[in-house]
Amino acid sequence: VKGAFVTQPKPFAIIRYAEVLLEYVEALNRVTGTVTVTTPDMTGTDVEVTVSRDIQEMAKYFNMIRYRVGLPGPALGDFNEVERFEQIIRNERQVELFNEGYRYFDTRRWGTYLTEDANTSNWQGLDVQKDRTDVAGNPGFWNIVTIDQQNIRDRVALPKMVFMPISHSELLKVPSMDQNPGWDR
Repeated sequence: VKGAFVTQPKPFAIIRYAEVLLEYVEALNRVTGTVTVTTPDMTGTDVEVTVSRDIQEMAKYFNMIRYRVGLPGPALGDFNEVERFEQIIRNERQVELFNEGYRYFDTRRWGTYLTEDANTSNWQGLDVQKDRTDVAGNPGFWNIVTIDQQNIRDRVALPKMVFMPISHSELLKVPSMDQNPGWDR
């Protein structure tokens, strides 16, 4: 019908299961020793939860993401080294969560947003277009470009930016909680 349109409700993913798994594996990878916390379960009953850096647990949940798309998991030896496995997790997050808005917050959490050249280096991105060749003239659909927008050129990465500020309303709810470093008034 000319001029008519139809809308279809479409589910919107608020959080992806793969992101939950990657967060869990990243947290397990960073645990030193054994940590026990008491937390309420779904019925409100307090339960003790004990967590440690369990390689089998990390491999199980990390590989769930890889296996579902037919990719092999890392060698078990890669799970043994905290720093090596951290790099594998970071790469997997970059690939798995591409263009979903996580990267900015990941780099802040990891502290890599504040590298020494963050305030002076050129940032690069992808110019994605359907009918395009790459810089060498090969058929393709993307080119690496230097981002030249004023809000990117004029950005400043400050140490306080590793953590987000806690909203004033949340601080009022828990008077014993301190504001994150650098965000005090």
